[in-house]
Amino acid sequence: MTFPGAHGAITMSLEISTQTIASEDADKGGVQSVETAAHILRAISMLGGAAALKDIAAAAGMPRGKAHRYLVSLTRAGLAVQEPTSGAYAIGPLAITLGLTALRRISPMQIAAEALSELRDKTNETAALAIWGEFGPTVIALEESINAVTLNVRVGSRLPLFNSAVGRIFLTYQPDKALCSEIIKEERVLDPTSPCLNMSVRQKIIEETRAHGMARVAGDLIPGINALAAPIFDHSSKLAMAIGLVGRKEILKVGWTTDKALALKTCAAAVSEKLGFQRLDSET
Repeated sequence: MTFPGAHGAITMSLEISTQTIASEDADKGGVQSVETAAHILRAISMLGGAAALKDIAAAAGMPRGKAHRYLVSLTRAGLAVQEPTSGAYAIGPLAITLGLTALRRISPMQIAAEALSELRDKTNETAALAIWGEFGPTVIALEESINAVTLNVRVGSRLPLFNSAVGRIFLTYQPDKALCSEIIKEERVLDPTSPCLNMSVRQKIIEETRAHGMARVAGDLIPGINALAAPIFDHSSKLAMAIGLVGRKEILKVGWTTDKALALKTCAAAVSEKLGFQRLDSET
Protein backbone atom coordinates (compact mmCIF):
# COMPACT_ATOMS: atom_id res chain seq x y z
CA MET A 1 0.00 0.00 0.00
CA THR A 2 1.29 3.44 -0.84
CA PHE A 3 0.77 6.62 1.07
CA PRO A 4 1.37 10.33 0.39
CA GLY A 5 4.21 11.20 -2.00
CA ALA A 6 5.52 14.55 -3.13
CA HIS A 7 2.31 16.35 -4.13
CA GLY A 8 0.33 14.86 -1.25
CA ALA A 9 3.11 15.75 1.14
CA ILE A 10 3.05 19.32 -0.10
CA THR A 11 -0.69 19.60 0.39
CA MET A 12 -0.42 18.18 3.91
CA SER A 13 2.47 20.47 4.82
CA LEU A 14 0.41 23.44 3.69
CA GLU A 15 -2.48 22.32 5.86
CA ILE A 16 -0.19 21.90 8.86
CA SER A 17 1.35 25.32 8.21
CA THR A 18 -2.08 26.92 7.84
CA GLN A 19 -3.26 25.33 11.10
CA THR A 20 -0.12 26.54 12.90
CA ILE A 21 -0.57 30.08 11.59
CA ALA A 22 -4.25 30.05 12.54
CA SER A 23 -3.49 28.96 16.11
CA GLU A 24 -0.63 31.43 16.60
CA ASP A 25 -2.41 34.40 15.07
CA ALA A 26 -5.93 33.70 16.36
CA ASP A 27 -5.88 36.94 18.36
CA LYS A 28 -4.16 38.95 15.64
CA GLY A 29 -6.51 38.17 12.76
CA GLY A 30 -3.98 36.09 10.79
CA VAL A 31 -1.70 36.98 7.89
CA GLN A 32 -3.74 37.28 4.71
CA SER A 33 -0.78 37.18 2.34
CA VAL A 34 0.45 33.88 3.80
CA GLU A 35 -3.00 32.34 3.43
CA THR A 36 -3.19 33.54 -0.18
CA ALA A 37 0.25 32.09 -0.95
CA ALA A 38 -0.79 28.76 0.57
CA HIS A 39 -3.93 28.84 -1.56
CA ILE A 40 -1.83 29.25 -4.72
CA LEU A 41 0.49 26.39 -3.73
CA ARG A 42 -2.52 24.21 -3.07
CA ALA A 43 -3.84 25.08 -6.55
CA ILE A 44 -0.54 24.00 -8.13
CA SER A 45 -0.65 20.75 -6.18
CA MET A 46 -4.24 20.08 -7.24
CA LEU A 47 -3.30 20.61 -10.90
CA GLY A 48 -0.91 17.69 -10.54
CA GLY A 49 2.37 19.13 -11.85
CA ALA A 50 3.80 22.04 -13.80
CA ALA A 51 0.96 24.39 -14.75
CA ALA A 52 0.55 27.61 -16.70
CA LEU A 53 -0.11 30.88 -14.91
CA LYS A 54 -3.65 31.14 -16.32
CA ASP A 55 -4.52 27.67 -15.02
CA ILE A 56 -3.11 28.37 -11.58
CA ALA A 57 -4.97 31.66 -11.36
CA ALA A 58 -8.20 29.97 -12.39
CA ALA A 59 -7.74 27.14 -9.90
CA ALA A 60 -6.97 29.65 -7.14
CA GLY A 61 -9.88 31.88 -8.15
CA MET A 62 -7.90 35.09 -8.54
CA PRO A 63 -6.73 37.47 -11.31
CA ARG A 64 -3.62 36.47 -13.25
CA GLY A 65 -1.74 39.60 -12.17
CA LYS A 66 -2.24 38.85 -8.50
CA ALA A 67 -1.34 35.19 -8.95
CA HIS A 68 1.81 36.19 -10.86
CA ARG A 69 3.00 38.50 -8.10
CA TYR A 70 2.66 35.78 -5.54
CA LEU A 71 4.33 33.22 -7.78
CA VAL A 72 7.34 35.50 -8.20
CA SER A 73 7.76 35.66 -4.42
CA LEU A 74 7.10 31.96 -3.97
CA THR A 75 9.74 31.18 -6.58
CA ARG A 76 12.29 33.41 -4.87
CA ALA A 77 11.57 31.59 -1.59
CA GLY A 78 11.98 28.15 -3.16
CA LEU A 79 8.35 27.20 -2.60
CA ALA A 80 7.71 27.20 -6.34
CA VAL A 81 9.85 26.86 -9.47
CA GLN A 82 9.33 28.16 -13.00
CA GLU A 83 10.35 26.00 -15.93
CA PRO A 84 12.70 28.01 -18.19
CA THR A 85 11.28 26.76 -21.51
CA SER A 86 7.52 26.60 -20.97
CA GLY A 87 7.27 29.20 -18.24
CA ALA A 88 5.01 26.84 -16.27
CA TYR A 89 5.14 26.77 -12.49
CA ALA A 90 5.59 23.72 -10.26
CA ILE A 91 6.09 22.96 -6.59
CA GLY A 92 9.54 24.06 -5.42
CA PRO A 93 12.23 22.24 -3.42
CA LEU A 94 11.43 23.95 -0.12
CA ALA A 95 7.76 22.99 -0.37
CA ILE A 96 8.75 19.40 -1.10
CA THR A 97 11.06 19.39 1.93
CA LEU A 98 8.30 20.75 4.13
CA GLY A 99 5.90 18.13 2.81
CA LEU A 100 8.30 15.26 3.44
CA THR A 101 8.93 16.56 6.94
CA ALA A 102 5.19 16.54 7.59
CA LEU A 103 4.90 13.00 6.24
CA ARG A 104 7.36 11.70 8.81
CA ARG A 105 4.89 12.70 11.50
CA ILE A 106 2.02 10.77 9.94
CA SER A 107 1.09 7.21 10.82
CA PRO A 108 -1.87 6.25 8.57
CA MET A 109 -2.67 3.15 10.59
CA GLN A 110 -2.62 5.07 13.86
CA ILE A 111 -4.86 7.79 12.46
CA ALA A 112 -7.36 5.23 11.18
CA ALA A 113 -7.25 3.17 14.39
CA GLU A 114 -7.99 6.21 16.53
CA ALA A 115 -10.88 7.15 14.27
CA LEU A 116 -12.21 3.59 14.46
CA SER A 117 -12.39 3.72 18.23
CA GLU A 118 -14.12 7.10 18.16
CA LEU A 119 -16.62 5.83 15.58
CA ARG A 120 -17.45 2.84 17.79
CA ASP A 121 -18.02 5.11 20.79
CA LYS A 122 -20.16 7.54 18.82
CA THR A 123 -22.42 4.95 17.17
CA ASN A 124 -22.25 2.20 19.82
CA GLU A 125 -21.82 -0.29 16.98
CA THR A 126 -18.96 -2.64 16.17
CA ALA A 127 -16.54 -0.85 13.85
CA ALA A 128 -14.09 -2.50 11.47
CA LEU A 129 -11.17 -1.37 9.36
CA ALA A 130 -10.00 -3.27 6.27
CA ILE A 131 -7.31 -3.03 3.61
CA TRP A 132 -6.85 -4.68 0.23
CA GLY A 133 -4.68 -7.66 1.11
CA GLU A 134 -3.07 -10.31 -1.03
CA PHE A 135 -6.36 -12.17 -1.36
CA GLY A 136 -8.80 -9.28 -1.25
CA PRO A 137 -10.54 -7.25 1.51
CA THR A 138 -8.89 -8.12 4.83
CA VAL A 139 -9.89 -6.94 8.31
CA ILE A 140 -6.97 -5.31 10.15
CA ALA A 141 -8.73 -3.76 13.16
CA LEU A 142 -11.99 -4.37 15.01
CA GLU A 143 -13.58 -2.36 17.80
CA GLU A 144 -16.51 -4.25 19.32
CA SER A 145 -19.49 -2.48 20.86
CA ILE A 146 -21.33 -3.42 24.03
CA ASN A 147 -24.25 -4.57 21.87
CA ALA A 148 -24.09 -8.33 21.55
CA VAL A 149 -23.33 -9.21 17.94
CA THR A 150 -22.46 -12.73 16.85
CA LEU A 151 -19.73 -12.43 14.23
CA ASN A 152 -17.37 -14.90 12.64
CA VAL A 153 -15.26 -11.97 11.49
CA ARG A 154 -12.01 -11.27 13.29
CA VAL A 155 -8.76 -9.43 12.61
CA GLY A 156 -7.20 -11.17 9.63
CA SER A 157 -10.54 -12.32 8.22
CA ARG A 158 -11.03 -12.01 4.49
CA LEU A 159 -14.37 -10.52 3.46
CA PRO A 160 -16.35 -11.29 0.29
CA LEU A 161 -16.66 -8.64 -2.40
CA PHE A 162 -20.42 -8.91 -2.85
CA ASN A 163 -21.98 -9.94 0.44
CA SER A 164 -20.14 -7.53 2.73
CA ALA A 165 -20.35 -3.75 2.82
CA VAL A 166 -16.57 -3.46 3.09
CA GLY A 167 -16.18 -5.80 0.13
CA ARG A 168 -18.48 -3.63 -1.97
CA ILE A 169 -16.28 -0.61 -1.23
CA PHE A 170 -13.30 -2.44 -2.69
CA LEU A 171 -15.39 -3.78 -5.57
CA THR A 172 -16.26 -0.19 -6.44
CA TYR A 173 -12.98 1.65 -5.90
CA GLN A 174 -10.21 -1.00 -6.15
CA PRO A 175 -8.28 -0.55 -9.40
CA ASP A 176 -6.92 -4.13 -9.44
CA LYS A 177 -9.61 -5.50 -11.74
CA ALA A 178 -7.66 -8.68 -12.48
CA LEU A 179 -7.62 -9.74 -8.84
CA CYS A 180 -11.26 -8.73 -8.47
CA SER A 181 -12.10 -11.08 -11.34
CA GLU A 182 -10.28 -13.94 -9.62
CA ILE A 183 -12.16 -13.33 -6.39
CA ILE A 184 -15.46 -13.19 -8.27
CA LYS A 185 -14.70 -16.62 -9.74
CA GLU A 186 -14.09 -17.99 -6.25
CA GLU A 187 -17.29 -16.47 -4.89
CA ARG A 188 -19.22 -17.94 -7.80
CA VAL A 189 -18.06 -21.41 -6.72
CA LEU A 190 -18.97 -20.79 -3.08
CA ASP A 191 -22.40 -19.36 -3.84
CA PRO A 192 -23.43 -19.94 -7.47
CA THR A 193 -26.97 -18.70 -6.75
CA SER A 194 -25.91 -15.26 -5.53
CA PRO A 195 -27.70 -12.56 -7.54
CA CYS A 196 -24.62 -10.35 -7.09
CA LEU A 197 -22.77 -12.50 -9.60
CA ASN A 198 -25.05 -11.15 -12.30
CA MET A 199 -23.24 -8.41 -14.24
CA SER A 200 -26.19 -5.99 -14.18
CA VAL A 201 -26.68 -6.46 -10.43
CA ARG A 202 -22.96 -5.96 -9.89
CA GLN A 203 -22.99 -2.73 -11.88
CA LYS A 204 -25.99 -1.49 -9.93
CA ILE A 205 -24.11 -2.09 -6.67
CA ILE A 206 -21.11 -0.13 -7.94
CA GLU A 207 -23.25 2.77 -9.16
CA GLU A 208 -25.18 2.87 -5.88
CA THR A 209 -21.96 2.87 -3.85
CA ARG A 210 -20.44 5.69 -5.89
CA ALA A 211 -23.63 7.72 -5.75
CA HIS A 212 -23.86 7.59 -1.95
CA GLY A 213 -20.17 7.39 -1.11
CA MET A 214 -20.76 4.27 0.97
CA ALA A 215 -21.99 0.69 0.71
CA ARG A 216 -24.55 -1.31 2.65
CA VAL A 217 -25.78 -4.86 3.11
CA ALA A 218 -28.80 -6.14 5.02
CA GLY A 219 -28.26 -9.68 6.20
CA ASP A 220 -26.32 -10.62 3.06
CA LEU A 221 -23.28 -12.04 4.86
CA ILE A 222 -24.78 -13.05 8.22
CA PRO A 223 -28.58 -13.36 8.66
CA GLY A 224 -29.93 -10.68 10.97
CA ILE A 225 -26.76 -8.59 10.74
CA ASN A 226 -26.58 -5.32 8.82
CA ALA A 227 -23.47 -3.43 7.77
CA LEU A 228 -22.38 -0.09 6.33
CA ALA A 229 -18.96 0.84 4.94
CA ALA A 230 -17.23 3.90 3.52
CA PRO A 231 -13.97 4.45 1.60
CA ILE A 232 -10.82 6.08 2.93
CA PHE A 233 -8.66 7.65 0.21
CA ASP A 234 -5.02 8.71 0.22
CA HIS A 235 -3.30 11.77 -1.25
CA SER A 236 -3.47 10.40 -4.79
CA SER A 237 -7.22 9.74 -4.54
CA LYS A 238 -6.59 5.99 -4.41
CA LEU A 239 -8.50 3.76 -2.05
CA ALA A 240 -6.35 3.16 1.04
CA MET A 241 -8.78 1.42 3.39
CA ALA A 242 -12.44 0.82 4.07
CA ILE A 243 -14.12 1.54 7.39
CA GLY A 244 -17.42 -0.03 8.38
CA LEU A 245 -20.10 -0.56 11.00
CA VAL A 246 -21.71 -3.92 11.83
CA GLY A 247 -24.77 -4.45 14.01
CA ARG A 248 -28.06 -6.22 14.57
CA LYS A 249 -30.71 -5.31 12.02
CA GLU A 250 -33.03 -4.06 14.80
CA ILE A 251 -30.43 -1.47 15.84
CA LEU A 252 -28.24 -0.69 12.85
CA LYS A 253 -30.46 0.60 10.07
CA VAL A 254 -28.90 0.86 6.64
CA GLY A 255 -30.66 3.93 5.31
CA TRP A 256 -28.28 6.32 3.55
CA THR A 257 -29.17 9.30 5.74
CA THR A 258 -29.42 7.75 9.20
CA ASP A 259 -27.35 9.29 11.97
CA LYS A 260 -24.99 6.30 12.04
CA ALA A 261 -24.54 6.29 8.27
CA LEU A 262 -23.70 9.99 8.29
CA ALA A 263 -21.33 9.50 11.24
CA LEU A 264 -19.53 6.78 9.29
CA LYS A 265 -19.26 8.89 6.16
CA THR A 266 -17.98 11.88 8.16
CA CYS A 267 -15.39 9.69 9.89
CA ALA A 268 -14.09 8.28 6.60
CA ALA A 269 -13.86 11.76 5.09
CA ALA A 270 -11.93 13.06 8.10
CA VAL A 271 -9.38 10.23 7.93
CA SER A 272 -9.02 10.71 4.16
CA GLU A 273 -8.30 14.40 4.69
CA LYS A 274 -5.60 13.59 7.24
CA LEU A 275 -4.01 11.24 4.69
CA GLY A 276 -3.79 14.09 2.18
CA PHE A 277 -6.91 13.42 0.10
CA GLN A 278 -8.48 16.51 -1.43
CA ARG A 279 -12.07 16.27 -2.57
CA LEU A 280 -12.91 18.30 -5.65
CA ASP A 281 -15.62 20.93 -5.26
CA SER A 282 -17.71 19.08 -7.86
CA GLU A 283 -17.73 15.88 -5.79
CA THR A 284 -20.49 15.15 -3.32
